[in-house]
Amino acid sequence: MGDDLSYWARGTALAVARYAVIVATVGVLISVLPRTVAPRIQPRSPRPAQLRREAISSIVSAVIFSSILYVSVMAHLISPQPFESLPIWRWAVALLVLLIGHDTWFYWTHRLLHTRAFWPIHQLHHQSRTPTVLTAYAFHPLEALVNGAFILPASLITPLSYPVLVAFMVTMIARNAMAHGGREVFPAGRDGHPRLGWMTTVTHHDLHHQRGAGNYGLYFSFWDRIMGTERADYLDAYRRARNGASVGVSPQPIEGDPVAETPAAHSGQRP
Repeated sequence: MGDDLSYWARGTALAVARYAVIVATVGVLISVLPRTVAPRIQPRSPRPAQLRREAISSIVSAVIFSSILYVSVMAHLISPQPFESLPIWRWAVALLVLLIGHDTWFYWTHRLLHTRAFWPIHQLHHQSRTPTVLTAYAFHPLEALVNGAFILPASLITPLSYPVLVAFMVTMIARNAMAHGGREVFPAGRDGHPRLGWMTTVTHHDLHHQRGAGNYGLYFSFWDRIMGTERADYLDAYRRARNGASVGVSPQPIEGDPVAETPAAHSGQRP
């Protein structure tokens, strides 16, 4: 038992440290970019109380994520394979499958958390109307459990190894922190649309925090487009952000499942 607790403690400390290093790195990188390259999306800045709340929630979430992985391995719910058991290209495919699978898990559980029954859990995350890199893990403990549980179905759809799991976690944290970073780093094409239109931009998720509805994807935009939940004002907000015109925070309160209440507000239609 003592060895098990020591192993859990070391793994958890590593998970918290990994999160802190990645989030800090992303925060520094986007902050030093010129405004012409990464303009601010919102005109206002977060308050110190928000940053403190996000930091505490993030540590709790990192502990929960690490604990889920620990229990899953110790209970043989997942069995990571030796890295040398498969060629590198197979592990590259496994990482891609993990990202697509996680985006799918995130989209549908995110939609569920926006229903009235589960909104009280998700509301903690949405207290950050002006998100920061720390918002990435600022979850209610129950929401962290839902997010962390992805590792169980993931083991059924693709082989896992510890290097692939680490690569997935690093990618997930960095991409999540970037999405909450408040600076639009995704370049626009000549038509004003995102050059990587199949990926969610920072404005894409920032609007979700501002309005509280629509734009539920994490890495990719295809589920929002298929299900008609990409906000109708997204591309206009993206163009304004790229042109250096801040996108103001909506004064309307966030409550319930806005998809069911006001579907016309984010029809998903793209010009």
